[in-house]
Amino acid sequence: MVELTWGLPALDSRYVNITGDTMTGTLTVPTIIGGTGTTSDLTLQTTSGVGATGADMHFLVGNNGATEAITVLNNGNVGIGTTGPTDKLSVVAGGSSIQSGMSIITYNNNTSLPSYLEFAKSHSNTVGSLVTTVDQESLGTFNAAGVNTINAIARGARIRFIQDGTAGVSWVPAMISFQTSDGTADAADRLTIKASGNVGIGTTSPASRLEVNSAVVGKALVTFNETGDQNILTASASGTTVFSLGRTGNATLTDSGTSNVTLNLTSTGDFDVQDNGASALFVSDTGLVGLGTNAPTARLHTANNGLTTTGKSLTILDQYESQDILTASASGTTKLVVDNTGTVFMGTNTTLGTSTAVCWEAATINGATLYKLGDCSGSPADLAELYPITNGKIKNQNEKLEDVPEAGDVVAIGEALPKYVTSDGVNHQTYYVEKSRAAYDRKTIGVVSTKSWQVMGEDILEWAEAAVPVALTGRVPVKIASTSEPISAGDLLAPSDEPGKAMKATTPGGTTIGKALESWSCSSPNCPNTVLAFLNLTDHVAEVKEQATPTFIERTLNVLGDAIFESPVNFLGRVVFRRPPVFPSDSAGLATIPTYGTRVDVVFDQSYETPPIITISLSLDAVPDATESAFLEEGVKAMVAGVTTNRFTIALPIMALRDYTYSWHAMAVQNPKHTVGTPLIPTEASTPTPTVTPEATSSGQAL
Repeated sequence: MVELTWGLPALDSRYVNITGDTMTGTLTVPTIIGGTGTTSDLTLQTTSGVGATGADMHFLVGNNGATEAITVLNNGNVGIGTTGPTDKLSVVAGGSSIQSGMSIITYNNNTSLPSYLEFAKSHSNTVGSLVTTVDQESLGTFNAAGVNTINAIARGARIRFIQDGTAGVSWVPAMISFQTSDGTADAADRLTIKASGNVGIGTTSPASRLEVNSAVVGKALVTFNETGDQNILTASASGTTVFSLGRTGNATLTDSGTSNVTLNLTSTGDFDVQDNGASALFVSDTGLVGLGTNAPTARLHTANNGLTTTGKSLTILDQYESQDILTASASGTTKLVVDNTGTVFMGTNTTLGTSTAVCWEAATINGATLYKLGDCSGSPADLAELYPITNGKIKNQNEKLEDVPEAGDVVAIGEALPKYVTSDGVNHQTYYVEKSRAAYDRKTIGVVSTKSWQVMGEDILEWAEAAVPVALTGRVPVKIASTSEPISAGDLLAPSDEPGKAMKATTPGGTTIGKALESWSCSSPNCPNTVLAFLNLTDHVAEVKEQATPTFIERTLNVLGDAIFESPVNFLGRVVFRRPPVFPSDSAGLATIPTYGTRVDVVFDQSYETPPIITISLSLDAVPDATESAFLEEGVKAMVAGVTTNRFTIALPIMALRDYTYSWHAMAVQNPKHTVGTPLIPTEASTPTPTVTPEATSSGQAL
């Protein structure tokens, strides 16, 4: 019930009709007061009837109520400047000089009490019922809209407030989503501020303080028009600057504020990575790369650049599968390859002199045994083969060698090692080598190489714990025993009683390792350690010099290699050949008289001192049958004629009806014995022997 109080003395019945509690007509009053009590209410009601539409409330202002300022529809929508509000509060203004808006002003000198506009959301459909909201529930939205091409209100941008997690006792976690539309679709997320404070641009789930995800063509971040000398971008951690982007585009990274790394793009288009002002990586605008230099002169140029710390100029590691570690080429032709096994392949220049050679020596780098290549011109060079050593252990349990063989040591065969199988599936039995320990030791096999020209036998590295290259031939430095007699160039060297050391060979018998190429003598405690020697492993025999009277060797002569006698040799005793001897081609051979021929001439490659004794016999491939035997009767009638120091002839008395091949033997005999038999019937003169004139060819001649 409305209690009205107005200031007029009397009600003019021309404007208001009162029937009980109902008034009709127009009431003009300056003030409506709900009551005189401090708790009196004022209720305005449009009608007492019941209806779904109509019965709205209108507040008119202006000249004779010409402007409807507020309209309250019966569904509760309130309109300011509109008679048809579509939302709980609709504010409408029109005109070229009219600006619509809402202003909240608070007059308060308390700095902790602000003006505010609050949205509240309950997870309930019942007014007055407060139910806890849930994660990702929309809490409020600011929309900005325009009119589309079909003259309808259409959203262009909005700010959404969304619950971001589970509600707490006192507060609700929330995030803010800024959305815009490009005109082809509804507004979409552009910038998100999570409850944690992480900011995402192009992502709604940023995992860091700022995460930018540009899924479309464009730039993720652009900063421009900086003025003055300040940096474009600066980042810090724990109060210390760790990254800065300068106005010229230089990027500087700082480690704990001390060591600076600068990325610099120069005005000429070069890229320069600097460490405390010194170029560490430089890429020129022409594609030249410098490591430790800002003036590269090649595709890859490394330099120390004043660095004093220990390091490597270039390290290549962890190559994948079958790729080569390093390949270098010039003019499109490969010149150097290091494959994934570490094998080095190098191009050669065939125009170099023959006095140069490539040598190698073992080196241990980072725990790996590698082989250094170098020029061995003018230095010792030899041909070597790898032999296993035992890392100091020998056959008698824990007995130790003084030390393992090393370059210059004379080595001998040691004890047998266990059998092993190489990658080709072959079983092998071998022996390790150790320092020689006895004078003229027959087990000596060579000297450990110092600079090998070539090394063979690398298959033993598949199973041997360790190995040394033993020189087989060539120039080798050899350690010399301090007790050795003085050595002159050309003297033979032999193993001594000092382990691994050689001496001058003075006693016949046993093994020598080669000839000295320089002199050696020991007249002080500081004796020279080595002598350069030409390695040639032989058995040492007494030196036999040409004398007026014969010199005899009264001992067994063992010759392991070839023996060359440049003068006549007399064997005064019995000579026994343990194996079949081999004679030169002028000692024996085959000769054929062809079909329809009568002779064949044999010419020696080298002339005998006196005519040799010749014997011949018919040579057959198989035993003849009865038919062939008739033809062979004539073949056995061949004779030897015209024997000289350089030729002889095999002749038949009649023409041959088939090929006859004869084996012949020639033997030079000093003062051959000539015996003449006694005739059964004495004659006055002997019948002359027919003479055959030799031809100039060594092949058979046909009639």
